[in-house]
Amino acid sequence: IRDCFDPDGDGLYESYANTWPTDNSWFSGGGCAEETAYAFTQHRAAAELAQRAGDAAAAAAHAARADQIRASFLRTLWLEDRGHPGQSVEQGGHRRVRPDAWLYAIFCPIDAGLLSLDQATRALYYTEWGLERQDMPWGGQRCQPSNWVPSIWSLRQLWPGDTYALALAYFQCGQPDDAWTLLRGTVPDMALHGRVPGDLGFTVGGTDFSDCASPFGRTVVEGLFGYRPDYPKGVVRIAPQLPSHWDHASIATPDFSLAIRGGRYDLALTRPAAVELRVPVRARKVDAVTVNGAPVRWTVEPGYGSSVVVVQMPAVTTARVEVVTSGSVPAAPVQKHAIRLGESLRVDGMNHAFTNAGHQVCETIVQAGELPQRQLHKVTVRDPTADAARAAKRLTNAPAGARWAAVEVATQLNGDVREIFKQEYLSPRPNT
Repeated sequence: IRDCFDPDGDGLYESYANTWPTDNSWFSGGGCAEETAYAFTQHRAAAELAQRAGDAAAAAAHAARADQIRASFLRTLWLEDRGHPGQSVEQGGHRRVRPDAWLYAIFCPIDAGLLSLDQATRALYYTEWGLERQDMPWGGQRCQPSNWVPSIWSLRQLWPGDTYALALAYFQCGQPDDAWTLLRGTVPDMALHGRVPGDLGFTVGGTDFSDCASPFGRTVVEGLFGYRPDYPKGVVRIAPQLPSHWDHASIATPDFSLAIRGGRYDLALTRPAAVELRVPVRARKVDAVTVNGAPVRWTVEPGYGSSVVVVQMPAVTTARVEVVTSGSVPAAPVQKHAIRLGESLRVDGMNHAFTNAGHQVCETIVQAGELPQRQLHKVTVRDPTADAARAAKRLTNAPAGARWAAVEVATQLNGDVREIFKQEYLSPRPNT
């Protein structure tokens, strides 16, 4: 794909027919977030395969290319002042970055691992303030894939697969309540209120259409229940992300089963593997952790609105893990704030000053008894001076005594539509 979509070798790749909505968008040779995320994933996978095959030179070359892609992505497409990736960068001319990103520019880089957890959390917040959310009558929300108008087919279609992929990104970042908001808002539309009971497709795609059903399956299996196998390395990672108001859930697939009730986790694998289990707890203390009744060592890390207990197990096919806690605490909700530019946010021992107006995210580490948690803060920073200047430029009513006159444009708009396809358009022209 490098020769075709990154001919200048800068590490940014043009998107072309590579996501569900790209059947009606084109980027004139400019590097885009989603194709760059695909290339990054491919080179990291190729480096691992080469390493396993004993080809150290190939492994080093692919790893170096992945590093170049990530550096180029963060240098060019990551918009630090806005807190999310831009959609694309112009191939020539001013090399401007388009800030009005669509969903694929958000969840593809998160899935690929191009962003740190802090960056990914900020990028997800963009989908809450920068894209249109639709509240559903049965609860939950759906998210428009873009703001791009005029709407041409999939650019403004509330496609279930897009929302499922966004929900997966929230699960991957340890924010299950936000992920559940999207799942709850999307699944019932067709499964309960559509023409076919249990349908995971969409009206314009067909019953159980794969573009919807497959991302639903991945979001539930890998996101909600956290099953992430890596059998080439002999490891299965399981990090269930149940919404905070759930106390039990279970799943059974041809590869694994997992039943959760309170602090008990019953796991079964069809093939033995070492297991890394990461489970959220909302308590002031962990009293004990056992595997099949025997005490084991464990560690704890801060999670968003919870603490995450990590348990390592040698190769197993079945295991019952019990996490015994005391001092139950409720899930810590996201804190939302509105301040003026130049003001500091003082909360949880933090004194943070924001240098840019707009929508920002920051976090603090707080203690719930003996256990650490991440407290997420979503902040709207207003600049009253800039807001007033913009408002002054917006004409809402014609001033008294205004005169209106027609402007002759024929001398400028003088092309002949019959000549369009006779031109060669040699310059400027994308190098693709």
